Amino acid sequence: MTLRLRFYGEDNIVDQIGQEIENKLATLERDKPEVYLSHCFGRHGECNKDYEGEACDWGTEAWKLGIRFLNSGSETALELIKNQEKLGKSKEYEKPINFYADRHIHCF
Repeated sequence: MTLRLRFYGEDNIVDQIGQEIENKLATLERDKPEVYLSHCFGRHGECNKDYEGEACDWGTEAWKLGIRFLNSGSETALELIKNQEKLGKSKEYEKPINFYADRHIHCF
């Protein structure tokens, strides 16, 4: 399984976030050696290379739309995680998380 994260911001802040992630992963690997974690900070598995986006494939304006679409999915996931105790139990979130994930994928 692969998890890809992209951070926007000043280089020094993004570097600081990367260092915090590195420290947490090192602690997890030390405390739970049975957990195998392979990680790389870079472009699609190419360590230490900057991710420059995909405008060369999408086109400059289309890539801006792609970024907005991807960010929307991420923001939706974070909102659902933040409100997970309400999912399927409240008027604000009447359905379980699988419903919302399915709707997002269906609309895509």
